Amino acid sequence: MIASGWKNPFVASGRWRRANLHTHTTASDGKVSLQERVNEYAQNGYDILAITDHHAVTPLDKLHDPDSMLVLPGAELHPANPYGGSTYHLICLGLTQALDAKRAAHPQEIIDGVNARGGMVYLAHPYWCRHALSDLAPLARHAGVEVYNYNCDCDGRADSTASWDELLNRVGLMPAIANDDCHDAAVARTDTFGAWTWIRAESLTATSVLEALRAGLNYSSCGPEVKGLTVEDHALKNASGSALKTHRIRVTTSPAREVFFVSDVSGGHVQARGGRPLEEAEYIVRQGARYVRIEVVDFDGRKAWVNPVPFTW
Repeated sequence: MIASGWKNPFVASGRWRRANLHTHTTASDGKVSLQERVNEYAQNGYDILAITDHHAVTPLDKLHDPDSMLVLPGAELHPANPYGGSTYHLICLGLTQALDAKRAAHPQEIIDGVNARGGMVYLAHPYWCRHALSDLAPLARHAGVEVYNYNCDCDGRADSTASWDELLNRVGLMPAIANDDCHDAAVARTDTFGAWTWIRAESLTATSVLEALRAGLNYSSCGPEVKGLTVEDHALKNASGSALKTHRIRVTTSPAREVFFVSDVSGGHVQARGGRPLEEAEYIVRQGARYVRIEVVDFDGRKAWVNPVPFTW
């Protein structure tokens, strides 16, 4: 059966909001001002922009907000790594009061401090950071992982899917987000508008958006659109003719080259045939699977990632 507590973001109430949740300005090492950055994203169809300058919370009080955009406060904090790997990069959303990560006794202190202040933390670009499972597994009570980071594509380390899968298999189920991590100006087109997170939120408010993210009501993309997801009961017959109860997952998408159903036991792969793009794919869940997540690939190689659907048996 589907694990209790799971909410299907594709049938949840609310509407889809396009977000970049990892953003830099001249308040840290970005090339453009806060106002310019907000204007860029508002003009390019984004609903939500999180300002996550390094080491400190950038004040938003003098910002002239476009009426159609929610600007979230936050920071990217860098506590030291006590487990032998490189320094952590933590995306801290909803943080309005600065925390001194350099003086923190442990990275868990930062995560817990952000949570206590009503915010939430994602592990940023773990593949780019070269983090091993031994660096990531000890951390608890964070919201999930950044599965794709457009800025990190500059040195070929944008896709952290393998790190996410390690956490799913060895630690527990958690959502993912995808972001630009923009530093440059939009006119350069080097690290803007290349990855985003779709969030199914009731309203365009900080409370509603953070609640949706905490519930996993989102999916990640650098191109493909996921239009729908259904999970239905399904029965298979074994060699003796007895019925085995399982589930059928069906996903609908924008035109795709292939769709992967990734699980902790065994997954599936559906590929476009005869030059006709896929717009629907389905998978019968193997008994005993703890989860199935979905990855969509378009004809340009761009991907979308659907958060894991959890199962109990």
